[in-house]
Amino acid sequence: MTTPHHFDISTSFENEEDILAKYAIEKGEKFTLLQGENKTINQQKVIDWIKHISPDSFSDTYLHTLILAPQIENDDTFAYVTTNSDNPRRWDIVVAMDAFHDGEKEVVYTLIHEFSHIVTLNYSQMQENENTLCHNFIVQEGCLQNDAYLNTFYNTFWKNQFDVYTQNRENNYQKNPNAFVTEYAATNPEEDIAESFASFVFHPNPKDINNIKNQKIAFFTITMN
Repeated sequence: MTTPHHFDISTSFENEEDILAKYAIEKGEKFTLLQGENKTINQQKVIDWIKHISPDSFSDTYLHTLILAPQIENDDTFAYVTTNSDNPRRWDIVVAMDAFHDGEKEVVYTLIHEFSHIVTLNYSQMQENENTLCHNFIVQEGCLQNDAYLNTFYNTFWKNQFDVYTQNRENNYQKNPNAFVTEYAATNPEEDIAESFASFVFHPNPKDINNIKNQKIAFFTITMN
């Protein structure tokens, strides 16, 4: 799960002891320990998975800090990403190590989900002129460009039913189980594209394309090539 993307990290942890380790993510995907210790194999696994998921050039451009904690204040949240308070063009990743209780696959799935938020919400996806009238989908980070991944996804799968979906968020999945890959995907377009992308990574070739949730998975084969 994720939280709002301008989240204040300081509110997640009551004191410094709540953080296991904090790393600066430097050029060449070098993770430099700023705080805490490299105590467990699982901590290194998270670093290795991030390196595997994110291309070097993407990490150099968009990733700023990795924070590992025993858990996040909201126990249902395994990880989240947020723009860095000092450099809003780059992103911080926060991971709860108790996510490993649900298995390594769940941790990897969550990291992919969060990575997709950075892919779809980073500054390169936004209109540069904030004063320009926005005719595209608007997110916390700004007005999406015409060809932004999330704007294209929104136009394809959400635009015609956006009002219906937003009025019945809690019932979207129950009413349309074939339209969303998970219940959480039915929350909003931002979570839908993130969940769909994570599903795409694990199952890239869905068979029944008449199924809307499978069309969302197949979306990435076309859009990201």
